[in-house]
Amino acid sequence: MGDVQGASRSQIPAAVSANQQSLTRVSGRWLRWQCQLLSSVRFGAVVDLTGLGTGAGIRSQMLITSIGTAAVPLIVVGDPNSYHQNSAMGVTYWQVPVKIPGKSLCVLLHVSELNEQERLAADRLLRWGVLNFTDWLADAQVVAAQSLPPLRLMLSHKNLEQSAARWVDDLQFRTQASRISVAWDEGGRTRLLAISGVPALDIRRALPRALTGALVESMQAEKIIRYPNKVPSAIDLIKHQQLHECHGEHHILSLPLEHNSVCVGSLLLEFDSDNEELFDVESLQQEVTMAVPVLVTLSDTKPGILSSFRRILNRCHQRLFKPDTQRQKIAALATFGFLLLALLFPFPQHASVQGKIQGADRQVLAATHAGYLLSASARAGDPVRAGQVLAQFDHTRMNLERDTWVSELTRLDAALVQAMSARDRSAIGRLRAEQAAASAELELMDHHINESDIIAPFDGILVSGDLDDRLGSSVSAGEALFQIASLNDYTLQLDVPEQLAADVSQGSEGKMRFAAFPSKAYDFSVDTLVPVAIPQEGANVFRMRAALNGDTSQIRPGMTGVAKISIGQRSLISRSLDLLRHRLRYWWWSFGA
Repeated sequence: MGDVQGASRSQIPAAVSANQQSLTRVSGRWLRWQCQLLSSVRFGAVVDLTGLGTGAGIRSQMLITSIGTAAVPLIVVGDPNSYHQNSAMGVTYWQVPVKIPGKSLCVLLHVSELNEQERLAADRLLRWGVLNFTDWLADAQVVAAQSLPPLRLMLSHKNLEQSAARWVDDLQFRTQASRISVAWDEGGRTRLLAISGVPALDIRRALPRALTGALVESMQAEKIIRYPNKVPSAIDLIKHQQLHECHGEHHILSLPLEHNSVCVGSLLLEFDSDNEELFDVESLQQEVTMAVPVLVTLSDTKPGILSSFRRILNRCHQRLFKPDTQRQKIAALATFGFLLLALLFPFPQHASVQGKIQGADRQVLAATHAGYLLSASARAGDPVRAGQVLAQFDHTRMNLERDTWVSELTRLDAALVQAMSARDRSAIGRLRAEQAAASAELELMDHHINESDIIAPFDGILVSGDLDDRLGSSVSAGEALFQIASLNDYTLQLDVPEQLAADVSQGSEGKMRFAAFPSKAYDFSVDTLVPVAIPQEGANVFRMRAALNGDTSQIRPGMTGVAKISIGQRSLISRSLDLLRHRLRYWWWSFGA
């Protein structure tokens, strides 16, 4: 008890007298430095608001130092001990409290209208500047350095947890408390930051959980709590009671950490003594007021990738190798056994490859001669039957040419009759030759007319061909117009990567899932191996054909998906070591070894 009494009053005094001349000199130097950091400053001042209330006017004798002319009336906005920032009359203005023992200083700053991004940058710069101002005052011995929180030590850590741990350790030494803990609000979830004297937290243990519960109660109450002697009325402190009874029966002092009138965390101190007069809560509040902005600033800083990865590894290590209950030990042992089984036990292995459906019979339908497209009754994706007319051409020109040859044959027949009547043998021979040539041309023209239309050669489905936008246009002879594939006879084409080709053989079985309906798997077996590699997107693949089993009524040519071919049973570690060994051998061989 004597140790607590001696430490509380001496280490955190309630007030320290300040030298007015030193205060004016340091304030002026700091204000000039701060205005140089910010642009478009119209007015800046350090004001003594001791004893003033909300809405009170600020008189000239209260200005410790000032620069420029005030752009808005100087009055106390809200609580003099709280942070305020607003915009009016084309000016963004700040009222930032500077807490030192015995005085209620405040920084006033008027800056020309800023956009949102500039305002956020200026706000952060001003907050850091005020933290430096308290250090300047301490260095100039305007206030006793030991009365300020260890801001330099806190700012030396870029991590929120490390800064909080350094603060509670130092605070425990100065207050002689048995234990001090601090919690922080992270978007509605309270996280225990640090416990004095504890280098690494394990939040699953009973004590951290009990401390977190009491800290949450303190945040919810938003009042200073001295348990068990001075408890605010109408507050149920179940967690404080449990902590008091189950963990040493310490007397508890908890207070919320507020920033801009919002509770952002809580601080909890445990003492061995129940003498309420031994500890000066007002001085502790002054220290908290200066320490909270540091924690807020650090909480806004995102951790680096390395620190985040290290934190995840630490959590995994704690959960797997340092369980604190029998159930957690069993779970850790089961997890370790499952991982060992997965590494050593042989499991079925599969090679994942790309697959595509192709019709077993495929045929390209091309124009037999040049002409003009008259109509098209089918397009890609339509099922067709053998003999169905797919496209028709304009026969007008061919019919006129046919009529010409018919007329020529009629003329030749008449001339041949006259030559035979006159028994002109030379004319008869010549006319019979011309008659044979005209007949051949007529037969050829009939063949062109009969074969000009595009007709489906067998039952199937059109894989390509859409001629709607080409009706009336000319088509050249031999131009491909349609591609037809058989409707009920399919083959599965597999593109096996070169490094997996040695594991796949004829008769290998697998399963195929198509992108059109991935919920259904189709069995298949490899029946044809093409021994030639095909270049594809920077890598070589071996094209293999497989036969699908089961109901394939929904399958259509052109469908794609992923096939998994069974390549035997091996353990994961054996498979991984073989892949690594093959890569290393190939890499070593490539260097000529």
